Amino acid sequence: MGKILVIDNNIDLRSHGCADIERCLIEANANHGIRDFESLVRRGPEMEYDFDHNLCAGVVISGSKTRIEETHDWVTAQMNFIKNLYAAKIPTFGLCYGEQLIVRALEGDDYVGRSPIGEFGLVEITALPEANSSRLFKGLPTNYYSFCYHYDHVEKLTIDYRLLSSSDLCEIHAYEHKKAPMWGVQYHPEKNLEECKGSIEEILESDPSAKISNGAAMESLYNQAIGDTLFSNFIEQVGIYLGQKH
Repeated sequence: MGKILVIDNNIDLRSHGCADIERCLIEANANHGIRDFESLVRRGPEMEYDFDHNLCAGVVISGSKTRIEETHDWVTAQMNFIKNLYAAKIPTFGLCYGEQLIVRALEGDDYVGRSPIGEFGLVEITALPEANSSRLFKGLPTNYYSFCYHYDHVEKLTIDYRLLSSSDLCEIHAYEHKKAPMWGVQYHPEKNLEECKGSIEEILESDPSAKISNGAAMESLYNQAIGDTLFSNFIEQVGIYLGQKH
């Protein structure tokens, strides 16, 4: 069975469950049709995924309002889990905090940090030439918009990674690991248009002075195909992993 573990790192009670990620995986699987597909959502802060990582055919690591520099027992446990995923070469896709945590787990604290300027709203992402040959990013346009909600970011990468996309305020917006099927994006391709609008309302509730990128143009700039492409490509990689495993 193709079991994809979704690690829910949300600490905001309104966001528990990662329904957005599950929806993307189910829709992507409808396109690729992994037999006996199942997604399993488990809470990161409660360390609910304490089972053999080899039972997973793929893992998606969610975002979080937890600062990437914070260290808690659950963060340490998850970084150890990521190291096991890397060693077993299990397809892994990190989103926002998940993207940062993969790098922190594999490379150390010096590779992640906080930017003085955050990115909120629909941000223009520019794909680098390397993205054309990426297994996860194939089919994406050179320039597109995706939803961002972050200050923390990956500050640098080792030679074991390929940088795939950037924005004006964030150099490392997407990467691919060269030695394992692991990818990370700083943006949130899992969010649909209504979820993006809801997140903007949440941002402005906490900080009315926050600068929202392209808030007025969201209807025209939002592109559902970005998330569809990334999650469909990820499901394809999970299928390839299952084929190799059997």
